[in-house]
Amino acid sequence: MQKSSVRPRSDSTAWRRRVTAALAMLLIPAVPASAALVFIGTWIISARTERGGPAPVTSMVDGVNRTELRVDMGSTALSHARSTLVATRFFRVTQDQMVELRHAFSTLFSGATIQFKAKIRSGGPRTDPRDLTAKDGEARRITLDDSSQQVLRAGRTYRIKVKITYDNGFGSWNNVSPHTFTVTGV
Repeated sequence: MQKSSVRPRSDSTAWRRRVTAALAMLLIPAVPASAALVFIGTWIISARTERGGPAPVTSMVDGVNRTELRVDMGSTALSHARSTLVATRFFRVTQDQMVELRHAFSTLFSGATIQFKAKIRSGGPRTDPRDLTAKDGEARRITLDDSSQQVLRAGRTYRIKVKITYDNGFGSWNNVSPHTFTVTGV
């Protein structure tokens, strides 16, 4: 009689495999089979500085059903400095989807004006346009976390447009926490 070269699996090996599989299920996030938001290309950035204003610094992060743009407007005490950023991004909606547009930032400023707005064109959500001013000698810290939601219809292409302007009179600004714009399918 011939001996079999296959040995039965020991209980310790089976136990290790079950624990490994359980850990993998806990640590690997669930990813939807298909995303309702399909982002086209990357953010298109147009920045302009005048009279010594700092150049805005941007970073972008994309995920499933989500995009994020971070804009650091820097800091300056130069009189009449001005920095402006306009960013645009296109996306398609493959199935009706509730979409949230969120904007958060924190800036310390004095003798300066900050203007910003964000909108999803073609009937989408927007954050309220703001025009904030701190008079000369008046120090203000503005911290904002604003969002809006709306259902976007399938089969359409939408455009996200963001505009930020910092305009210094005779004071200063310091963008403590960058402007963060997030578009998420909820």
